[in-house]
Amino acid sequence: MPRTIEHIVQCHNLAESRTKRGLSKWDGKLSFMMDIGPLAKRLEAGDTTLTAQTLLDAFKAAAQEIRSKIPQAQGAYFKMEDDDLEYFVLTMEEWTVVFIENCPDIFEEFDEALERLYDWCDINRWWIELAR
Repeated sequence: MPRTIEHIVQCHNLAESRTKRGLSKWDGKLSFMMDIGPLAKRLEAGDTTLTAQTLLDAFKAAAQEIRSKIPQAQGAYFKMEDDDLEYFVLTMEEWTVVFIENCPDIFEEFDEALERLYDWCDINRWWIELAR
């Protein structure tokens, strides 16, 4: 779902509704970007010590965190309304060292999947914590 005024208003209304019911605005928090963000900065800075295996481990850990925390990601199959969540998780799980080594821009690929996950998380009230 593209970021539109309607999407922003919908997310605001969902958060407000949860607050009125005495709930947190968010169902939970995901912290995988705390590890992946610094890796992206290292790669961008030309860090030659950063390996494809290190990146793969971080991407796999992101999928594992989501599977362990988000109920909609815990089964073998995803519901149709969770296709953006499914795309992110399955993409991270499918990547290999060889794929990362041969990918012209792995973080462009990652960002495409992450953008879809952000949209899903907004609607389903999961906070993705960013690295500082």
